Amino acid sequence: MRPVIAIAVTVMVLVLVACSSEKDGTGVPSCQPIGTFSVQDVRQSGTCPEDTQANTITVSAGASPTEILIEFQGVTGGCPATQLAGECKFQGKCDLTVIQPTDPARPTGTLQYSWTFDAAGLTGSSSLSMPPTATLTQGCVAEYSSSGPRR
Repeated sequence: MRPVIAIAVTVMVLVLVACSSEKDGTGVPSCQPIGTFSVQDVRQSGTCPEDTQANTITVSAGASPTEILIEFQGVTGGCPATQLAGECKFQGKCDLTVIQPTDPARPTGTLQYSWTFDAAGLTGSSSLSMPPTATLTQGCVAEYSSSGPRR
């Protein structure tokens, strides 16, 4: 009777270890997209201005276990991202409405991102396309390399 109890205990321990290695319901061990990050974007190409300061983003759970919501500092509302199957990589697209007192037209730009998350932070790429605005008279497009630590 003792061997049966020992086997049952061993099986329970293995099940607990397997469950505890999965983070945030993503199905990927050590996938940790939820949190606050200090992100630095380095322009790789394009005409948009170089971003010289790190930006704070906050990532929260989305509508399903494979979705997250990304909130950018200085941007009202959040941008969704969807997990790629079997990876801790999330991709998304966000339309950005530019609100300036001197520009009642409220032009809309687009930000696309593909980021991989781990316990230390995030890495990936993003692209920005902005139409002409009152302060950006020619509009711009750019590709960025994005990375940053968890805060």
